[in-house]
Amino acid sequence: RIKTLFFGKTDEYDCYPFLIETNRRFNSHVIYFFLLGDYGVNDKNHPSSGLHFQTLMKHLADYSIAGIHPSFASNYNIQQLKVEIVRLSSIIHREIVHSRQHFGILTFPVTYRSLMQSGIKHDYSLGYTNMNGFRASICFPFKWYNISEELESALIIHPFCVNDIALDKESKSDQTTAKLILEELFNETKKYGGEFINVFHNDMLSNTDKGLNWRGIYEATQEMTAQFV
Repeated sequence: RIKTLFFGKTDEYDCYPFLIETNRRFNSHVIYFFLLGDYGVNDKNHPSSGLHFQTLMKHLADYSIAGIHPSFASNYNIQQLKVEIVRLSSIIHREIVHSRQHFGILTFPVTYRSLMQSGIKHDYSLGYTNMNGFRASICFPFKWYNISEELESALIIHPFCVNDIALDKESKSDQTTAKLILEELFNETKKYGGEFINVFHNDMLSNTDKGLNWRGIYEATQEMTAQFV
């Protein structure tokens, strides 16, 4: 931090120029999810009042969709969730209808019910955090069915099949192995014409040796995804 603030060193987590250029090159359909909760034990995000953070959010929203990354605390407090959505909406001046849960936390049916009551229409939280593949056993988006009320809701669930942390673990950080895993999942999804949704975090694409290596995997993923467009 000292090197970045006082000596002009590039922030290791500032991978956004790379993301913008790569997504533009492959015409990727991208959603950036921002964590805007109150700082706490499980939510260690930048304060939403930070001008540099706000500028980044506005900048990324100019190129892609922006969604809310509901905090850990908001999963048990719908009012907190609504506050976080308002924070993002007021910063980028757009309606917020996309979400993905922090830590992938899903409490059925509370989480989905709270998202619906807060105006969310699309959620991207349904997937494994420790392995790759479709947790929903389906590669298509579907409307959440509220079993407790025996009603089909308007909330659309988009299952994801790849997350960078699980891919790193499964491939033992080997780029060739990671690409083979991606190709297998991609080919199976493409066979049925589903959604090939993958999750990446900015720290995995950082300006470090490992992050720069993972950028090759990200590019390979976007190249595959482009075939669905």
